[in-house]
Amino acid sequence: MNLDNPLQATQSSLNSDEVRILFDLSKSNLDRVNVWFTWMLGISALVMTVIAILLALIAVLTWRHVKQAQEASKMLDEANKRRKLFDEAGNFLAQSATKKKSKLQKEFRGLSADEVRKRAISHRGFGPILFQTEGADAVYAVDDYGFLHWIPNPPTLMRMGYSWADVKQLPKAEIDQMKRGENVPVLSE
Repeated sequence: MNLDNPLQATQSSLNSDEVRILFDLSKSNLDRVNVWFTWMLGISALVMTVIAILLALIAVLTWRHVKQAQEASKMLDEANKRRKLFDEAGNFLAQSATKKKSKLQKEFRGLSADEVRKRAISHRGFGPILFQTEGADAVYAVDDYGFLHWIPNPPTLMRMGYSWADVKQLPKAEIDQMKRGENVPVLSE
């Protein structure tokens, strides 16, 4: 048998349908197999690394989406707090913290229809609109009922959750036509 030939086949005992082929693996063939397995291990490690990076990227994007949802929820909570700042008592008839409707106009579960106040304008979900008169420093908030409330200073505006970007310019003549409400109390830190 010649060991220089990597795959030398020898044939012995040619019986009816039995052929036995022997492959002799030389040292060079074993080195090739080792190199092949080394390459396959390297490629599989590279594939696993790419998969791990993709999974990490998916996790980061998912976490970013969760953070955005939390931020949106926090912003909605802040908007609701701002909206409630100008709510007045007695807007709704309530029992056990739920609104109750009545079939008859005069029947309000013990309250008379005269005690119910109607809203002047439709309810806005995100609270007051901020206006500033052109050429003046006064900032006013318009509540859900159409009343103007003077905001005394910039820190109070900021503590209410607003920024100067929320303030819109309006001519003094239009602001003078609106009804005045109570001034916003100074909010200290």
